[in-house]
Amino acid sequence: MLAIALFETRVAPRFDFAPAFRLVEEKAGQTQAVDVAAQDWRADERAMRLAERGVDVLICGAIDRQSAEQLVRQGIRVLDWVSGEADDALSAFQSGELRSHHRLGPGGRSRGCWRIQRRCRGGGRQGGGGGRGRRGGCS
Repeated sequence: MLAIALFETRVAPRFDFAPAFRLVEEKAGQTQAVDVAAQDWRADERAMRLAERGVDVLICGAIDRQSAEQLVRQGIRVLDWVSGEADDALSAFQSGELRSHHRLGPGGRSRGCWRIQRRCRGGGRQGGGGGRGRRGGCS
């Protein structure tokens, strides 16, 4: 089952403050989706609650390291730093085009990837390739 962190009709910009999750399941060739309210879910219990509902993939915006690690321990694959409409994220996921750091346009078409730059000691920037697991030098 797929979960999309929601803020109104868009992928929520932050996993830990998403007011709802759209749970999507394929049954007999049909896509079934239900929105589940999560305003009262604490950040430290969100991974467990999603796992209890059978979620094995999560699409979300920003996510803190602790929450990401909890999700992975629960067996949930995380596609993070995704932005755009939730329906477009679902379309891109179903077509196999969605990946982490993806900015989406209408119909799930890619509008590029987010590049993350971090400040280095000494005032320079670290980056270049951007994103988790990619290291660049300081300039």
